[in-house]
Amino acid sequence: MDKKVFLDAEKRPEMTRGEIKGLRLQGKLPAVLYGSGEETISLIINEKEFRKIMHTELGENIVITLKVKGENNKTHSVIVKEWQIDSIKRNLLHIDFCQISLKEEIVVNVIIETEGEAPGVKEKGGVLEHILRELEIKCLPARIPHSIMVDISNLQIGENISVKDIVVPEGLKILNDSEQIVINIVAPSILEEKPEEAIAGETAEPEVISKGKKEEEDGESVKKKE
Repeated sequence: MDKKVFLDAEKRPEMTRGEIKGLRLQGKLPAVLYGSGEETISLIINEKEFRKIMHTELGENIVITLKVKGENNKTHSVIVKEWQIDSIKRNLLHIDFCQISLKEEIVVNVIIETEGEAPGVKEKGGVLEHILRELEIKCLPARIPHSIMVDISNLQIGENISVKDIVVPEGLKILNDSEQIVINIVAPSILEEKPEEAIAGETAEPEVISKGKKEEEDGESVKKKE
């Protein structure tokens, strides 16, 4: 990504819970900036502008150029490391930005997408199991892809694609176990023999949630894997 994406922020003074609630009613979000050995900075950002950025092609893996009011021409290259959401209303409560170096590799999770149509499904009536939904990738921030495409157009019943079969662009390194199965084509009878609970357990992708920030004890914090 050569084009920079900017987000304005301002330093946030110490606030009470009531003041932070009032901040959100104004369409603003409390946030923090940390990393690269720098002192943690409490910030205020515009929620609408933040949401607009997160809906661009790279989504949560986008590298943001953060401009903090009062720091003159200084900017911070950051990624979203964690966000806190209301456990009932599901609206955003708090954002954690991690400062990074554009010259150093980072680890991110990138979604896996399929292309093509498996003959084992189309012609033989098999069932496609998408077992692994994301790959853990190490690369320079500018090389983070939106997704990793996996071609399934040659898969027959009983065949699968493992991590070791996936070819990624130069400069990207996959950190997952090479033997881990990503896509599997199974016969309908095999799938039917499995208890529903077992099938759900294999395909469900749990949300990683850690509780607790001092400012918002009643929210949930969704943390991205490092």
